[in-house]
Amino acid sequence: MGPSLNEIWAALAWGAVSSVGLLVGAIAGWFSRLSHHAIAMGMSVGAGLLLATVSVKLAADAIRIAGPVPAVVSLQKPERYRRQHPSCSRAPEFHYSSRTGTPVTS
Repeated sequence: MGPSLNEIWAALAWGAVSSVGLLVGAIAGWFSRLSHHAIAMGMSVGAGLLLATVSVKLAADAIRIAGPVPAVVSLQKPERYRRQHPSCSRAPEFHYSSRTGTPVTS
């Protein structure tokens, strides 16, 4: 048995509600001019919020499925790995070549 007419109308209504933000953004973009810097700042905030949301969802699912202790332990590098690869515990240091202008590791 397929979906009822009420379910179809409910899906259509939720689709319309979710698309309102797109229409508001399109109208605002049509009537206002933002600098590239402002657009980049807004997009970077949005990307950061999306990444944070996915990370929290992933951590919550891991805690729900495996429990809090295994979820935390799975995020840590083993001590054996840190002893074998001490360079992985710090970020590489870069400087720019004065001749070519490209980054060079020290």
